[in-house]
This record gives sequence, C-alpha cells and structure tokens, in this order.
Amino acid sequence: MPIPELLSDATIQFLIRFAPFSHMAAADLQYLAEHARLAYFPVGAVIVDADAGHDGQLHIIHRGFVRSEPSVRSGGVVLGPGECFPLAAPSEAYCTGRFVAAEDVFSFELSGEHVEKLRLRSAPFREFIATAFAAVLKESLSSAHLGF
Repeated sequence: MPIPELLSDATIQFLIRFAPFSHMAAADLQYLAEHARLAYFPVGAVIVDADAGHDGQLHIIHRGFVRSEPSVRSGGVVLGPGECFPLAAPSEAYCTGRFVAAEDVFSFELSGEHVEKLRLRSAPFREFIATAFAAVLKESLSSAHLGF
C-alpha cells in the first residue's frame, strides 16, 4: 500500500471515532482525508485569531489541547482530540476570539474552499456546521441582550 494511501486510511480511522465524521459517507471521509494537511503548533502558539482575520480554514484536533478565548463571552473552553475549530460558519470566514495551543498540538487543517465543498457534499457535515453556527449566533444574541 503506497504511503499516501496509508496516511489517508489512518486519517479516516482517526476521524470516524468522532461526530460528525462517524456519520459521514466513505467518499466524503476520503475527500476530507485527501485534502486535509497535518499541522503542528507548539504550546502557546496562536492558531486562529479573529483580530488577524480568518480564511475559513477548519482545524480538527488530532493530538493535544487547544484553549479557546472567545471574544463573545468571558472564559474559554478547552478543546481536545476530534474537536473542530473555529466552528462558526467557516465557509463564511466568520470567527470570534482566539484559539491557542494549551500544549503541543497536531491538527488536521482543511482550507475554506475544501470546507465549503465538503459542506455541500455531506449532509452530516452540513448539519454539524449549521448547528455550530446556530449555537454561536444564539450565544452572541444572548450577550447582546445582556448589554441592554
């Protein structure tokens, strides 16, 4: 088995342990595995910063933990293996806050273009993104209401 095929198979075997990937069709998982690239971020590295702009890229944590520092709410959340960020409509390049490596992190990165193509072809992925966007929107509206 050629190395790229081994890497693709290993990526898919990792992804299917987590939602929404566990609900996706084999062809859609193959598409994701073929277009994702593995990236490394040392502890303390800012992986995504809304103030610096966001190109719609999606990260799927393979190893390590990432701390989110949302601008919408106080306090952050720690994300681990199988979790994705930023999850607020990546196809529209919408992102708030910062995501910082809480320890050494390896994540699969999927470009905004490929996120959009995957969203169009995979109903489980589309639903996952829509649900995440709705949660962020609800949170934003709640924060806005508290300000009045």
